[in-house]
Amino acid sequence: QTPIGSSQLSGDIWNGWRSDAPSVYSSANNRVYTANSRVVGQRDLATVGDGGYALGQRALRIRQRLEAQSQFDEADMLALQLDDSAPMLERWWQRINTIVDRSPDLADRAKLQEVLSDWNRQANIHSRAYRLVRNFRLRLLNEVSSGLAAPIRVRFPDYKASFPSQAEAIVWPLLESRPMHLLPKPHASWDALERATLDATIAGLRQAGDIEARSWGEYNTAKIQHPLSRAIPVLGIFLDMPKDPLPGDTGHVVRAQGPSFGAVARSARHFPYAWRSKRAPAQPFLRFWPRGLGTGQSERFATGRDRAYADIAAKVVPSLSRKARSHSAFDLLKPRSKRPFDPCIGALSSS
Repeated sequence: QTPIGSSQLSGDIWNGWRSDAPSVYSSANNRVYTANSRVVGQRDLATVGDGGYALGQRALRIRQRLEAQSQFDEADMLALQLDDSAPMLERWWQRINTIVDRSPDLADRAKLQEVLSDWNRQANIHSRAYRLVRNFRLRLLNEVSSGLAAPIRVRFPDYKASFPSQAEAIVWPLLESRPMHLLPKPHASWDALERATLDATIAGLRQAGDIEARSWGEYNTAKIQHPLSRAIPVLGIFLDMPKDPLPGDTGHVVRAQGPSFGAVARSARHFPYAWRSKRAPAQPFLRFWPRGLGTGQSERFATGRDRAYADIAAKVVPSLSRKARSHSAFDLLKPRSKRPFDPCIGALSSS
């Protein structure tokens, strides 16, 4: 929603909401998802504006998994949120293989082919191919986007281009059509650009050692620092979170997490019928240890303590029935029989 006249407010006068704010309702198959991507187009998009919406690959993958079955339980919803597959990078992997095949003089060619051979379309912590393909893609997106901004630098020499979240839709067609007038300088051909980008990618990986040992988890490692340890690094051993390797990636993988970035919340829960009151608190029944949340693993409190929380909540909210009161957190989170998808099965993974 957008306030009326938000750009011309004077004296903090509130004029209400715009009447033409677009609305998006549940589709016929009762699936709602956004993944921070664009959900409206044409005139509605002009009304909402471009706030830097994400590439639609995450939303596409979520839609595919939601439409793959008609019934879900908590385990199904959690598995969806922990999906680290990266189908969009498949074509980039194929492109690298094409470059390698036509480059017999490539340094460490045999090692590079061995790294590429473990490609499984997943951003898991052990994948070496994923890290190579991802780095190559980002370098090439940046190189082409920077070349497209060359006319701007003629007038503004200090301008530094940064590719937008939708750069994939701009750069990939150029790699397919290869228009010479849009080829970034100083490259003589698009083949030469791709080869130079691959050479730079390999050189970047070599800085950390042998390219055969450069896994995705080595780079995608949690970096969660306490404010004090940033100023006094020696305190980090006591205050910082463990530097665990993280599966998933940012931008195009459902399991969105990086060294200093992750989903605001990740939850898969089922609410018994008695809990459908807006006043019924769910939080006392679903408590996790912080350790293991990044890897999708969690430890639950003992059942006895869970029941104690349930008893406390039942006293605070009299409307909570005895049936709901008897459930422990362990009971609510363990696998259940399949149920039709309905609003009482919540799945939240926000970034």
